[in-house]
Amino acid sequence: MNSKTVLLVKAVISVVLALLLLFLPSTFGGWFGLPSQDVGNLMARFFGVALLGIGLICYVSSSATASALRKNVILSLFITDTIGFILALIAQLQGAFNGLGWLIVALWLILALLLGYFYFLRPED
Repeated sequence: MNSKTVLLVKAVISVVLALLLLFLPSTFGGWFGLPSQDVGNLMARFFGVALLGIGLICYVSSSATASALRKNVILSLFITDTIGFILALIAQLQGAFNGLGWLIVALWLILALLLGYFYFLRPED
C-alpha cells in the first residue's frame, strides 16, 4: 500500500459520507442514534460540504506526483483525522452515539494512523 492508495480510499470514504450527509442527514444521523433536528440537519449538511471538499482534495492529491505539496496535504489530513478521532472517541464514550458510533471512531483512527505512517515513517512515498 502506498500514500496514493490511502488518499484514494480516503477520497471515496469522504465523498460517500458527504453525499449521505448532504442528501440524507436525518437518516444518516438516525443510524448513529442522533436525534433529527433542523439545526442538526443544517450542520450535517455543512459538514457534508466540508467532507466533499476533503474528498476532492484527496482525489486530486492521489494522482499528483510525490512532492512537498502532497506531503503537506497528508500532514494536514493526519492532523484533522487525529482530532476527528479524539472527538469521536469522546462523543462515543459520553454516549452521544449508539454502538454503530464505534465504526466512526475506528475509521478515523485507521485513517489517522495510515496518514501518520506515510508522513512520518515513509515520507519519500
